[in-house]
Amino acid sequence: MSQTLQMADGQVLLAQVEEAYGEGLRIKRLDNGGALELRWDQLSPDCARRVQQAFALVGDDQGEITVQ
Repeated sequence: MSQTLQMADGQVLLAQVEEAYGEGLRIKRLDNGGALELRWDQLSPDCARRVQQAFALVGDDQGEITVQ
């Protein structure tokens, strides 16, 4: 999954997310081929949520709540 990732400091990386897991994610940078392991707090909150949703690590906040 190739995409732009916005870091918490505002920088933007063009990368391929190779794996996402509970503590963070592993990416391959497309500009220089380097590999990085990032924590979720290193990404902007919106970017982190988008990647977590893409990898089914969190649910959709817009879902309908049902009560029995």
